[in-house]
Amino acid sequence: MLKVLYLGRNRLTGTIPTGLFNAQDMEILMLQSNSITGTIPTEVGMLNAVREVSFSHNLLKGNIPSNFAAMENLVLLHLHNNRLFGVAPEIHHLESEGSINSFITDCGDPSFLISTPLVCKSCTICCNSLNQCQKNVESTIPVEVTGYVICSTLLPLIITALLYILQYIQNRGFLLFLQEGRRSLSIYNEDSVYCLIFSSNRLAWLIYILTGTIQALILYMFLKSSNFHDSETDWKYTMRCPANSLTCDDEAFRPWYGWALFFVVTILFLGSDFIDSFLQLRKAVAMANLRFFLSGLILFFLTMLALYTSFLYNVALAESSTELIMNAVILLFINDLDEQLLNVLDSVAPYWIASRYVEIEMNLQECSKNHESEIETPPRFTSSRFAGIRDLSSFKEQHASRHTSGLRMLGILGSSKMLDLNSETEA
Repeated sequence: MLKVLYLGRNRLTGTIPTGLFNAQDMEILMLQSNSITGTIPTEVGMLNAVREVSFSHNLLKGNIPSNFAAMENLVLLHLHNNRLFGVAPEIHHLESEGSINSFITDCGDPSFLISTPLVCKSCTICCNSLNQCQKNVESTIPVEVTGYVICSTLLPLIITALLYILQYIQNRGFLLFLQEGRRSLSIYNEDSVYCLIFSSNRLAWLIYILTGTIQALILYMFLKSSNFHDSETDWKYTMRCPANSLTCDDEAFRPWYGWALFFVVTILFLGSDFIDSFLQLRKAVAMANLRFFLSGLILFFLTMLALYTSFLYNVALAESSTELIMNAVILLFINDLDEQLLNVLDSVAPYWIASRYVEIEMNLQECSKNHESEIETPPRFTSSRFAGIRDLSSFKEQHASRHTSGLRMLGILGSSKMLDLNSETEA
């Protein structure tokens, strides 16, 4: 009664004899690391009691027999480093076995040694034609959908809904200590072109839209490169499955403190944007203001997308703690494009930028007049945003005066009553 057969690393040639599968009591069959050719016989399904099978590191070709799916006692199946192609049978009990080494095939990329790429959804490890392997990351929801829809869109909408509930409770006289009270001028993200949504200039709005679109598209490229099954993936294969072992070793070293430092660096860089987006959403709820809602929603969307992409890109590519930080810095630089663009605009067109800030200040002061819960908090913009303008108050007066003159020329402003009202607004 043959139960165990070890013939690995014996330089065996030829095909697998079908008579071998008459030993229906066989529990372990090891033929790895030889030069066996041909295909895997379908008679392999006769081994009802088999637990471990390894045909890895041979020269086998053809499809993987579907009979493997019916072997209920099977806990290990190694078929990698061969020339097998097509679609592998889904062996779900191997996938849920708990061992990362339970089901290994050549389902990785690149696959230039295989005539047709092998597809294996239930494999635990995929190897490629370079003899490199990696965990098979099979997600039911594509990472792009998770990043753009679930994390970056649904989450801020849920936060907004909770803020509406909180506002409703506060209107009934409860939880007043959580009442929103920041000044509008202190939360509008003034160091970024995203503050331009609060201006009255259409060109400023166009710059706002284009900047957000560019950032979202760049992050999409990195997110797509982090998808294990995408044809353009940058995923690094860090596992090695040697011919003399039934276990694979991961050569990547990403200890817990490396991830901890990654999150510290990322949160410190993105923290102010998260806080501003939350405060803007809260202000939108308290004041029923559409611009604050759009600004908070888009700012949260881009910031959360940057965090999600940084994490996933590191899972795909980082092989050490230093690479965790290095990859994070690259993606955080992309997240700062809006601030760098504002610096460029401030250098190229300082008076135009200064005019937009005056508009923003006037618009925010106007929309917050009736919001009594606002407390006195200072605005955060600095004099660098008014390059070439020494007297900001004088500039505001000139800006308002030009605005008034334009209205007069158009015949919109003319009565003394309206002039008096405009003077009060300027004051």
